[in-house]
Amino acid sequence: MPLGRGGCQFFVFAFQDMLRLTHNLISDSALKKVAASLMAEDAGHEQWYLFDIEQLNCTRDVPWLFGVTHQPVRDFVYQLIGALLRVSDDRIRIIFPLVLESTGKVFFKHLVPLVDRCGYNQSLRYFASFHQEIEMNHNIYQDEKEELHNIEFDDNIYQEAVALIQRCFDSFEYLADHLEHQRIIFGNT
Repeated sequence: MPLGRGGCQFFVFAFQDMLRLTHNLISDSALKKVAASLMAEDAGHEQWYLFDIEQLNCTRDVPWLFGVTHQPVRDFVYQLIGALLRVSDDRIRIIFPLVLESTGKVFFKHLVPLVDRCGYNQSLRYFASFHQEIEMNHNIYQDEKEELHNIEFDDNIYQEAVALIQRCFDSFEYLADHLEHQRIIFGNT
């Protein structure tokens, strides 16, 4: 499936907003600092995406992005944002970008070898090992790891955190089902 077919650029651009919303909703100073770091480290990645889409000749316009075909991708993003907005505690809010980051690890683990096999790794930024390496070196995996390990959860907060994680992964499963459907429909074109 050509990269532009899935309508995922809506997610790539909304990713920045989801990190910003997380940061804005957190009031705890230590967790706000972690959220700010995550937001800063991912700033500009949407520009890498646009660069890659242009390199691959897969550019699309706004009506295409907001067309009926890509409504499931937009719904997926809105599901994620809705899950974030329902959270009642900063200790849970900080989990939200970590869920996003964890899915990125899986995505890049499979995507980078594909990009390599297609011979594009050196000419791309977002879809290449360049981006994967930057993601793996985020402060959250280095300096800020201890801050997250010190978060204490009572039973109610723990249950709400698990529910958030489940809602988010259910949304990612919804997206995966949509992309698989798109792959089947367009697989031979």
